[in-house]
Amino acid sequence: GCLLSLAQDMLHELNSKLQTAYVAIEDCSDGLAYSHLMNLAHPHGVPVESLNYEAVSVEDNIRNLTILQTALDGIGLGKRVPIMPLAQGDGDAHQLFLRWCLDHCAVGVGGETGHGFASSCRQLARQVHLLEKDITKRLAMQKLLIDEVSNLEEERQFYWDKISALSSIARTGRKGSGLLLALLGAPDKY
Repeated sequence: GCLLSLAQDMLHELNSKLQTAYVAIEDCSDGLAYSHLMNLAHPHGVPVESLNYEAVSVEDNIRNLTILQTALDGIGLGKRVPIMPLAQGDGDAHQLFLRWCLDHCAVGVGGETGHGFASSCRQLARQVHLLEKDITKRLAMQKLLIDEVSNLEEERQFYWDKISALSSIARTGRKGSGLLLALLGAPDKY
């Protein structure tokens, strides 16, 4: 009685989160429900496009659950999927694994409580906000650097022109001494 009620409560929660209509917990043997639950907490964490949505055999179930295990490993959760018991419809294995999946989705990413997907969205929104601030700061620094380089190029050109004129006067000898004095007496722009 109590275990059946617990399983029914978990199925109701699962159906509510995924907008599905699972009737028995063993219906999750194909791994689709678990994979979609994980994508609530870790968007795009499980490549659901690779799953067999027409799974009818234990082998099909094993393939889907193996894809789920690979994804969980990639996410870094360290959770072992009991592939064989789930694929074969073991009710106890399904209850334990479904409870873990539902709890994981309820906690979400970074330990936040609440709906896993909503928590992930809030965390991503904070990260986007911080990245926007960082990019804005970097763009302002880049503009300052570009202005500084432009000023340095202008100053370099000013002195290059003076040096070129001095070099030209030096090559012509004393004839340009008045020009040299005028050049040396010209107000320094920098």
